[in-house]
Amino acid sequence: MYNGVPVKDNVTNESGCIKGSVMNWEGAVSHTRAVIYDIPQLKGVDWIDTTVPIRRADLEAWEV
Repeated sequence: MYNGVPVKDNVTNESGCIKGSVMNWEGAVSHTRAVIYDIPQLKGVDWIDTTVPIRRADLEAWEV
């Protein structure tokens, strides 16, 4: 996934992302900047499987 954390050890259907989730940043979010790309909305689905890559073209399509 990232930072050496395998997806299978970090993401579950029940709890989502266990390590590194933005939900864990509760106190820091107001002091940081971020852009959230809603790729599932772009593709017209509720969620995107972890095996589906998000490519540059997806990000560029979201910007339009």
